[in-house]
Amino acid sequence: EVVMTLSLSVEDDRLGAYYRKTMAIADRLGKSLEFDKVMDALQRIHDGQLDPIVLRAGEFPVYLETEVGGKSKDQLLAELKAGGYDVSDWAKDIMSKPAWKPGKKQTVKFARAKISELGFTKNPTTREVWARIQELGHNLCEPGDGPAIRLALKDQPRGDYFWTAMEQIAGSHGGPRVFYVKRSGDGKRWLHTYWVGPGDEWSLVSEVVFRLCK
Repeated sequence: EVVMTLSLSVEDDRLGAYYRKTMAIADRLGKSLEFDKVMDALQRIHDGQLDPIVLRAGEFPVYLETEVGGKSKDQLLAELKAGGYDVSDWAKDIMSKPAWKPGKKQTVKFARAKISELGFTKNPTTREVWARIQELGHNLCEPGDGPAIRLALKDQPRGDYFWTAMEQIAGSHGGPRVFYVKRSGDGKRWLHTYWVGPGDEWSLVSEVVFRLCK
């Protein structure tokens, strides 16, 4: 009875909004929301390590929807060349490794987010960024996604760039690399790679792309 009185009496103010959201989250615990992950997020908010914005169920708009997979390395490189794209030697290098696989043919929705939009308030490590994406209910990119994203972004603005959040692939020199999709100031549309170690820290304004689950 006390709970019902509180709910009705504060329905139109901020406390009421907070109460209704809390009840909605509680109703989903153990169902579509994992109890341990919710409690972990609440603890990080309490400790000042997590921006509360991530409690909006990790919602992100669709940045790109495109077909991925089903094409070999040689097919992708041929299409990139025919489309006028530039592919760095390091990108070609990781595409030649056993860890790089084209994946099955499917249509995938991708999200793009700044590191701060994932809820971080201080520079996180790669390991933390990858974990957060999955905590929010989304998936890392598959190895074959980088070239497919590059092919799909025909009109990427000049000066624009981002990293694909993916399990790193060791290049020929042993360094852990991910795809880096960029259009330089001179208009060249690049598929690069970037050295990304598990413990490397990310700027809050850096942007990553990942598989969107919605």
